[in-house]
Amino acid sequence: MAKKKTTRKRKPKRPTVKLQQDGWDFSPPKPKEVHDLRIETCPFTIAVDTREQAPLDFGDINPGTFKRRDDGVILYVPTERVTMSTGDYSIVGYEDEIAIERKELGDLYGCMGHDRTRFGKQILRLSKYNYSVMMIESSWENLLKGHSHSRLNPYTIYNTVISWSQKYPNIHWHFWESKQKCAQVTFDILHRFWKERNDKSVLAARARELKKGLK
Repeated sequence: MAKKKTTRKRKPKRPTVKLQQDGWDFSPPKPKEVHDLRIETCPFTIAVDTREQAPLDFGDINPGTFKRRDDGVILYVPTERVTMSTGDYSIVGYEDEIAIERKELGDLYGCMGHDRTRFGKQILRLSKYNYSVMMIESSWENLLKGHSHSRLNPYTIYNTVISWSQKYPNIHWHFWESKQKCAQVTFDILHRFWKERNDKSVLAARARELKKGLK
């Protein structure tokens, strides 16, 4: 009597860990098929000033508080070119409430040096907003190394930032070393601002706090 052939079930392969030049890549596996991805649209439109020559790219934003990237979500962030009185980025419909000004390192040295008077007026205009941000495309470490096209002492900028942060407390200074990180933080700030004014759960919690304070 012939023996029956037994078929062994193959064990699922473990996700491989790739060795890259800068070390091991432990990032979560990406969805294998296009239909596994899900596109969601950001509920607000980012206003980009018409004078911004090299705008931030919001095409590779981590959904963050919307969804986790490893859930297979791609977030579409709509943008619109508008003429802003101050700042480079805002939310369409909230241009008079929030403004984010972006500066590259070379621009910051120029503004703090020979163009300091005009920059001071811009800072004064930003201080009138409910919430404003000075987004610097550089880390503190790189800033303090100086700039090849400026003789300005980097600690002059350091002391000015400390001084203006206290003089204008509603202007928030952010230092991020890459354009991609500036884009991510800019989006996160705008998203939080929009959520505080439109999310029903946030508005309900605020109403409860207000009601409790009136008692």
